[in-house]
Amino acid sequence: MSLRSEKDQMKFECRIAKPGDEDGIMHVLTGVASEIPVPIGDDDPDSQEIMRFILSECCESGESLVATDANGMIIGFVLAKADVRERFFKSNQAVSIRYIGVKHSWRQRGIFADLMQRMKAAQRPLKASVLHTNKGQMADRLSKLGFTIEKSGDTETDFAWRPSPHEKLQTSV
Repeated sequence: MSLRSEKDQMKFECRIAKPGDEDGIMHVLTGVASEIPVPIGDDDPDSQEIMRFILSECCESGESLVATDANGMIIGFVLAKADVRERFFKSNQAVSIRYIGVKHSWRQRGIFADLMQRMKAAQRPLKASVLHTNKGQMADRLSKLGFTIEKSGDTETDFAWRPSPHEKLQTSV
């Protein structure tokens, strides 16, 4: 049995989420739920059931990503699925980002940036809504990544990122 070095223990990998990842994502989501905020407390079985449905739907979509540590444990995620409304009305391959989270002990290591870079690398429009009560500065983070405000209401702000024609040319070369 070999001991992993501290550097190896800090490495992470990103991959497409798949069915079976729901429990690992739920574990991370539970730790960050108050920041988003999303109600998934033990005292509300209905909210947990709804969230498990959302997790399952997003893991099956092929649009979600997870970050894992050297042992394969999920430490971060981007839950996403096809944006059916935008795909229908604008005839594009838009993706709706539902939730993003990184385990507290893994923050400040580039996981969020890596996950979002991979989402953008697919060169499809991305949509996200951020509650005004979000405590994780998600609106600022999305703005820094090039997302623009589409509309802002009483409770949330809708953001969008669209690949530019220049970016599409660079990735196809």
